[in-house]
Parts: sequence; C-alpha cells; structure tokens
Amino acid sequence: MPKGNSVQRVDEILIQVSDVQRSLKFYRDGLGIALKATAYGDDSFEANVGGVRFLIHPDFDGSLKNVHRGAGIHIHFWVPDADVYYALLRKRGIQVIEPPENRPWGRHLAVVDPDGYRIEILGPVKKAKRQGKGGAPTPAAKQ
Repeated sequence: MPKGNSVQRVDEILIQVSDVQRSLKFYRDGLGIALKATAYGDDSFEANVGGVRFLIHPDFDGSLKNVHRGAGIHIHFWVPDADVYYALLRKRGIQVIEPPENRPWGRHLAVVDPDGYRIEILGPVKKAKRQGKGGAPTPAAKQ
C-alpha cells in the first residue's frame, strides 16, 4: 500500500436497530450517551463518543428482519469508573449481564441492547486494597 494512504482512524460506528425509539431510550436515557437527531431526516441519531461518531439508524430495508443482530459484534465504551457507572446503570433499570470485574484490559462489565448488540463498558482496573492487622487497610492501600 502506498505510504500515507492507509486507514487513519475509525470515522463512525453505525448500528441498525429495529425500533429507534426503544434504542434511543436505552442508549441516551440508560447509558447516558448524548444522542441527537442527525440532519439526514431519516429518524437516525448520533453522538460523538471519544472522537468517533456513534449512530443508531433505522433498518435500511427488511434484510435484518429475521436475523440475530449483534452476533460477533462487541462495542466497547470507556468510563472513568466502571463501578460507579455500574451503580448508575442499575439505578436506571439497565440489566447488566456481567457485573464489574478486573480483566487484563480493564475493569469490565457488559450489557446487551434491545436488539442484541453486546455493549462492553471498560474503566481503569481497580487495585485490591491490602489488609493490615485487624482487617484495616495498610497505609500503602489508602488512596
């Protein structure tokens, strides 16, 4: 490939949804993504998430009507604190299919959107607090 003519960035992530209003409630009201109507006039919504345009779009045609959506697709969103976000999701009534857990790639939890797209939430790994005598945290563990 000629130098300078390679992929530079991810421009957008667009997911087709079966019910835009239901998905809007999940992503905007549940996950807190600031989705706004696009200028396309087709009932699609978009948000800038970390410099990448994220869109929910009504089905282009009927080709996905009887298809299992989201198979093999994982969308990862980053948050400053996965545990705080987990509590917020629960308060908003979002079903969490995997509660926060430290993984090699970060503090991880997962939800599934109304169409079956798996949404991964990542945050910084939480360090385990070391326990001193009597169960009290040691000075090194205090933050």
